Amino acid sequence: MKKFFKSAAILACGFGLMMTATSCHKEADTVVTETVDIDKASPKVLMVVVNQPGATVKYGTKTLTAGAGNVYTLEGAAAKGKLTITKAGYLDQTIDVDFGSRNVVTLDVALVAAPTPVSPAVAATTDVTNSTGNQGESDGVVATLGTTSSTVASGDDSEGYSIVVYTPAAGTYGDPEEGDEYKAGSSEGYVAPYALNCTPDGVTFAGDGIPVTVKIPEAEDGLEFDVLDKDGKSANNVAFKDNVLSANLQHFSIWSIILKTSVTKVQKDNTVLTTGSLTAGKNTISYKKYVGFDTTITNKKSILYKFLKALLGVAKRQNNAKTVIDSPAAGSYVIKQVTKTYTFKCGNKSFQATTYGKVSADVTYDSADSGSEEPIIVHSGGSNE
Repeated sequence: MKKFFKSAAILACGFGLMMTATSCHKEADTVVTETVDIDKASPKVLMVVVNQPGATVKYGTKTLTAGAGNVYTLEGAAAKGKLTITKAGYLDQTIDVDFGSRNVVTLDVALVAAPTPVSPAVAATTDVTNSTGNQGESDGVVATLGTTSSTVASGDDSEGYSIVVYTPAAGTYGDPEEGDEYKAGSSEGYVAPYALNCTPDGVTFAGDGIPVTVKIPEAEDGLEFDVLDKDGKSANNVAFKDNVLSANLQHFSIWSIILKTSVTKVQKDNTVLTTGSLTAGKNTISYKKYVGFDTTITNKKSILYKFLKALLGVAKRQNNAKTVIDSPAAGSYVIKQVTKTYTFKCGNKSFQATTYGKVSADVTYDSADSGSEEPIIVHSGGSNE
């Protein structure tokens, strides 16, 4: 842990919040460098990117503000809450959000059109497949229910059969740590690049269950899959070969297609956002910070890329930000942001992603020039443009 020599205060402009920062080292007798946590002076921000315009996005009772590119934002969000995304003609999605230690949570939501059910009479002679439109929404994934080779054990199927493939809006998992595992029964939970919405909900099937096949063009052999219901119970006979995932579903509901993935390495670093000089008094500094994740996976249809979106939120974006540093003397500043690079493994495949975290400023000045022991005051704000 660093040893500190001089206290500094951070004041959040417009939010009446004062926090304490501390100096991280001392050069010569009078030159001081203080590190101030800029993010602590800012409100919690929830940012949701939706693939469809015209959605209604709510966090608890608060409606998020729609911006360019179907980006919805809410400043001053509660630390925990329920996010709902709705649009007429599309399946609703609900997400439990927990900021934890983070100041910004970003989520990527893909709404899909509600299906048209197939009557039991037709389903008895022809297997039920997700619609052509839904195949387009899911990057070419084709899911087929073996309705012609299954027997209903209980429940009412009079409303007809349907299957929809979608990328579920992920919950918030916190920062991954080395050794974490994402699979059924693990403390970290599981991550679903895809989910199957099968109706009529609650219908059960005899024997091993109704067969389902899911052809995933952008998946490679060597990956490890599971198919789980909403209670975390696995489907029967799960297998994956030649881009086709197969299983038997004991009942109809929402089934999550998960990748059994572990975190094998975490590397923490800092990236410099901007540097400059300070004069004694108030200095307004505009800069750009990052949110989301970056990865070397370039194919955005890849199931590995969808796993990262489900776990880490939106792809890397730049946001405008501004801070005011009230320095007791002339000096300089370095604004930096924490990065974490994760190495994941699924089956025989390894892949990486980098996330962007807290922002801080190293402020250096000569205390002999200040004539006092005044603290550095930081007023933070910005936008999510």
